[in-house]
This record gives sequence, structure tokens and C-alpha cells, in this order.
Amino acid sequence: MKPGVGRIVHFYTFDPKKQFNAQGEGPYAAVITQSSGPYSNLLIFPPFAEPYHQGSVLHQDDMHAHGPSAHYWIEPLRT
Repeated sequence: MKPGVGRIVHFYTFDPKKQFNAQGEGPYAAVITQSSGPYSNLLIFPPFAEPYHQGSVLHQDDMHAHGPSAHYWIEPLRT
């Protein structure tokens, strides 16, 4: 999947240091700020916390081809 810059996505993390306000693994709102190959850089918007940048995040579907990762992103479900 080729994500577009500015796309709103859901970010998930297994890193407890990046989990905020009882949200656990996520989802956290995020915006893609750069995309190169299978990796994307994201600006994460945790609830009631300062936004932060997270680089080299794989789409969930790419995690199998590129090995385990502490983070991934997916597109939100559209209803």
C-alpha cells in the first residue's frame, strides 16, 4: 500500500512508553508526514498528551514481509 502524505491513519504501539491515558496499544490518531518504500513517518496525536513524531512505521500488512515491529498503522474503518 502506498500511503499519501496528509492521510489520517490509526497508529498502534506495543511500546508501553508510547501508550497514553489508558489507551493501551491504540488506536491513536495520526497523520502521515512522509512515506518512503514500506515505511511511513507519522505525527501521533495521543489523547490529553503532546503530539509526537514516530519514524519508520510499517503498515500492518507489511509487518509480515519486514519482520516484527513495535509499531504499525492502519487506515481507519469507514462507516
